[in-house]
Amino acid sequence: MSLLLPNLFPGTVFAGLFADHCWLQGRQARVAYSLHPERGADAEAMLDALKIMLDERKKQLRKGTRLALVVSDSLAAFAMLPWQEALQRPAELESYANIFFEKQGRPLDATWLLRTEFKRYRSNGIAYGLPRKWVEQLEEIVLARGLQLTSVLPVSAAAYCRLPKPKKIGTSLLMLIEKHRMTSMCFDVLGLQSCDIEPIIASEQLSGRRLLRRVVSAQKNVVQASVWSPLALEHRGEREIIKASLPNLELQSLPHGVWS
Repeated sequence: MSLLLPNLFPGTVFAGLFADHCWLQGRQARVAYSLHPERGADAEAMLDALKIMLDERKKQLRKGTRLALVVSDSLAAFAMLPWQEALQRPAELESYANIFFEKQGRPLDATWLLRTEFKRYRSNGIAYGLPRKWVEQLEEIVLARGLQLTSVLPVSAAAYCRLPKPKKIGTSLLMLIEKHRMTSMCFDVLGLQSCDIEPIIASEQLSGRRLLRRVVSAQKNVVQASVWSPLALEHRGEREIIKASLPNLELQSLPHGVWS
């Protein structure tokens, strides 16, 4: 099983596993599931949610159906990688990525599955890791039901891989709003330029303001912004936070299933 994005065919269903909302979506199988608040950020609770959703729709899921997952960044390690011309082999890229995880204070050992991606030549790339044991448990759940696990991506990695190239000159801001964290990703025509994370502790509004102050300080030409949340709701509160810090930009809300 690979952490890479798969080639997707009609027999593919998509699932999202997040602290505030989980979902399963395909042509014939659609179901949503809410986790108990006390276990919302628990990795095991997300596996339990997947079992429930797959079992609830087992009659609609034919044997061999492909399953592609997007999961909470809370499960993952993530880092932006500046382009390095000389690095080509996977082992070199993994060693390079671990330098950045060490700077974060969380070097990844053999208990993690690590992947590096460079979407565009000579542009910044990413590294992301998921706990090996958790991914193995995930694969067991899927295989036991006769399905194929084709990919599993933390949402920041999915956004990096699938977000279209900005059409306007300037910087495009993407805000990923999860239950316990906010992530800002800034893109321009050259690709990913920055990634920052703010935990949500006291309130979403305070956390959002702190994160956006750093964005405004580092990025001088933000012309548009997109907001994404696992919840299939209008992002009114998040839009107000962004408009307060960046009042003149174009702002859109992305549907929760956009990374599918």
